[in-house]
Amino acid sequence: MPLRGKSPTVSGAVLSRCIWLICVMLVMGETAMLAATIPPKAGESALIEAENQVSAQRASATTWDTAKPVMPISFGDSLRTGPWSRAVVRLTALSAVRLDQSTTIRLVQPAPGDTNPAAPVQVLAMSPASTKPAVNLVNGALFYLSRDKTQELEVQTLSGNAILEGTEFVVRVDKDKNLTQIMMLDGTVKLQNANGSMTVKNGEAVEALDGQAPHPIKPIQVADLIQWTLYYPAVIYPPDLAMEASEQTAVADSLAAYNAGDLLGALDKYPTDRQPGTSAGQLYRAAVLLAVGRVDDAQDAMAKASDNAPGRRALEIMISAVKSPDVPRSDVPQTASEWLAEAYYLQAQSRSDNHLLEQALTAAKRSTKLAPDFGYAWVKEAELYFSQRDTSQALAALDQGLKLTPENAEAFALQGFLFSAQNRMVDAQKSFNQAIDRDGALGNAWLGRGLTEIREGQEEAGLRDLQIAATLEPSRAVLHSYLGKAYSDAGQPDNAKRDLKRAKELDPKDPTAWLYSAIQDAQENRYNEAINDLEESAALNDNRSIFRSQFLLDEDRSIRGTNLAAIYLNDGML
Repeated sequence: MPLRGKSPTVSGAVLSRCIWLICVMLVMGETAMLAATIPPKAGESALIEAENQVSAQRASATTWDTAKPVMPISFGDSLRTGPWSRAVVRLTALSAVRLDQSTTIRLVQPAPGDTNPAAPVQVLAMSPASTKPAVNLVNGALFYLSRDKTQELEVQTLSGNAILEGTEFVVRVDKDKNLTQIMMLDGTVKLQNANGSMTVKNGEAVEALDGQAPHPIKPIQVADLIQWTLYYPAVIYPPDLAMEASEQTAVADSLAAYNAGDLLGALDKYPTDRQPGTSAGQLYRAAVLLAVGRVDDAQDAMAKASDNAPGRRALEIMISAVKSPDVPRSDVPQTASEWLAEAYYLQAQSRSDNHLLEQALTAAKRSTKLAPDFGYAWVKEAELYFSQRDTSQALAALDQGLKLTPENAEAFALQGFLFSAQNRMVDAQKSFNQAIDRDGALGNAWLGRGLTEIREGQEEAGLRDLQIAATLEPSRAVLHSYLGKAYSDAGQPDNAKRDLKRAKELDPKDPTAWLYSAIQDAQENRYNEAINDLEESAALNDNRSIFRSQFLLDEDRSIRGTNLAAIYLNDGML
């Protein structure tokens, strides 16, 4: 898998292998089976990931049936997500949509010709070269990510239809209000109905209401726009909640799944019509809601619990670690749940302080000391040991975590990274498959499988998996960094630049994107830009400790040094 371009001092193939070895040894830090990598046939898409209640209706059917990955979806088929549910649909090999809860879509053939100006809602025509299915968004919200050569996508709604020429955007439809909103993250869109049309571009937003022409609206912050895509690990140790016996009985099936590490099963088995009457019950409900990113619903449940209820602080810390890790905290954790949440928080904070990564490991160890049967904490302890390259301790802690939570998707993903570090690629892919099968929303599992596939020469499959990872968690910079690197190695510089630029925007403190963009600059003989990017990467190097151990940071330094020397020479700076 050679790098494009050449270096006067180091073989591109050797350098590429070194970089991908580092990638494969990536440690999870922010935080479907093999058939899911099969590209859809022409005119056919596929359901890749489903959480909780997802159902499908075939074009010729009148009933809805449970939908499971990996299910082909053809023209005329509909898909819907229930409350507290999400899904991912691959439209083509390199384009996918992620569906929010309570969303219904239907895949239709793109409009073949001119529109009818007298129609109440005009159906815009796609370019003749487009074979991508159009999306009829009946209700709800979707996030779209594409790296196809043809970026067009037709989206049909009741209040307006759009041709979107772009790579990332969010569309919302409120069926009751007959309202359509589109927020462009990258690209342009023309939204049109019988009353008029409007075109917007990057960072802009437009809406159309029934009977009105499309008009601009104030863009929503990206973090708020796609917060429903965020992934929240489990941090609650149920005994900390001190639930009454009757309450434990009422949610017994859900609690059993949670204790086994099956977060989606815990949500699926939670009584949908149950309204807990105690603080402990509300906090357990909040914990399972976070399994599908329902942070708003979780916070509503938390607000019904008393301020000092055991477990509430742990959930608050965890939400802060995911949404706002730079907000300082000073209180000292007390319970196993709080110490585990603290480990995640410190790990997120360690982007700017290496010593905090060691403190995160200490916090995880305090959690397992307080609760030796807390499987989620053992898995976190294993991950943090691995981040410091203590493989033996990591394996021992992971073994304990898997014994206690045998359905824990994060545990299987970490096992995959450990196997990758030992060059056991077959075992690694098996572990990543097991993680995806248990929780298809875990971006790290798709990331790990994609990296191992690329390392094994399965470039197309690896690209597809890395793109699914970025679609699942679009606000994680590291996923875009590795996707950009993969596109660079695949000889697709435009896609590489797009993802590396996105990674820099999402996390300016992460040096990974700067390193890979420097290599891409050098491949295009833009040596001044390459020098600037490499020096920026070097300045940010220690911020990468959340993802790599110090040993791997040193490997990064050696790679930067070698490339920097080569780039200086090529620029005539002896």
